[in-house]
Amino acid sequence: MKDTIKINLTCRRSDASNDKVDLYVVGIYAKSARQNIHATTWDKRLNQQITRLLALGDFAGEALSHKLIYTHGNIPARRILLIGLGDKAKISLNVIRNAAAIAANETVSLNLKTIAMTLHSGLPGKLNTIEVGRVIAEGVYYGSYRYDEYITKSDYKRPNLLRISLPEPDATACRLLKKGCSLGSTLGRANAFARNIATKPGNVIFPQALADIAKGIAKQTRGLSCTVFGHKQLQACGMGGILSVGSGSSHPPRLIILKYTPYKTRAKQRPVIALVGKAVTFDSGGI
Repeated sequence: MKDTIKINLTCRRSDASNDKVDLYVVGIYAKSARQNIHATTWDKRLNQQITRLLALGDFAGEALSHKLIYTHGNIPARRILLIGLGDKAKISLNVIRNAAAIAANETVSLNLKTIAMTLHSGLPGKLNTIEVGRVIAEGVYYGSYRYDEYITKSDYKRPNLLRISLPEPDATACRLLKKGCSLGSTLGRANAFARNIATKPGNVIFPQALADIAKGIAKQTRGLSCTVFGHKQLQACGMGGILSVGSGSSHPPRLIILKYTPYKTRAKQRPVIALVGKAVTFDSGGI
């Protein structure tokens, strides 16, 4: 079994123009694509590859469009990935998140290991820098995710670790990006964990197996408790719906209750939020 791809995401003070990476990711706006990159040092060193790409109309910066350019050793980065961000006036956090996901997906598909990403550069002031860092991190985790637990082909390749840097020359912006990336990475890891469980087959994840996972999470998390109702408790509570559906399986049903109590602030000072999930581990109509 392969582990989920590990992500090493860092923000550092640099312009990254001389970074020796497998892939350099650049965000381009639609209406100013030629103006943004026509006169860059990179384009000159790449013998006007970017200029020709724009002149042919093969790339114009439309939202989430992308083109890969091989640099042939003319710059330190081995490849450049241009990703369209669309109209600058309409740029949103969701576009940035999806752009980061596209970059991460392309990276894993090519079995690359080192990436420099500048999707945060040149964004309009209406976007919060912390939020930008968060959605970039989320996108990286979403796009790089692979469920390959049962793939045994020897020719199947993908990196076990991605090293991704967000170069930012401004100290304040770099600090805010780091804060956002930290939050986004936490959400991204949680998302990958949940996807792993949801994707596993029904003969591996059945009600008791899911309950055991919930108990394990509770043991590792401060302020989190787990209660599991078995057959007797479900009967005592009159939960006939769960019992009826579960009677068609060799694995009896479970009701899992996870309760989080904040430890830094008194629980009474916080609102009560209840999330109810229907965790069907197998269904004849589909999983």
